[in-house]
Amino acid sequence: MIPAKSLEQRKRPWLPRRSIGVLTLVVLAVAAYLQRVPLLVPLIYAAMSLIAFFAYGLDKSAARTDRWRTQESTLHLFELLGGWPGALIAQGSFRHKTRKLSFQLSFWLIVAVNLGVLIWLIHGGQIDRIHWPAVRF
Repeated sequence: MIPAKSLEQRKRPWLPRRSIGVLTLVVLAVAAYLQRVPLLVPLIYAAMSLIAFFAYGLDKSAARTDRWRTQESTLHLFELLGGWPGALIAQGSFRHKTRKLSFQLSFWLIVAVNLGVLIWLIHGGQIDRIHWPAVRF
């Protein structure tokens, strides 16, 4: 008989999705506090992350009960618009969309593109040229 602890360890994912998602949102909030990015940036990421998280949750629920599913392109759109940290948290929380290779490839490509654009905007000084609404701490 296999000890319960061994079974539990086998089920643990190798990628701490929830931790990475939460850490990303915290880093963005700290960057805004330190005035490295406008406050609207972490607010957009947080709002889109909430939307993505709930979309994943609804899709997982629909998958279990044979109801209408959220299109993968819709989930990817939420991720692209800044909701990928929430999508990552949802993937870890619901164990949803973590095994489908084509989905994961698209997901990580979206994360890379999103981070690449954000880094380019910050380091290239482009983020300062965007006319952000005045939101302050």
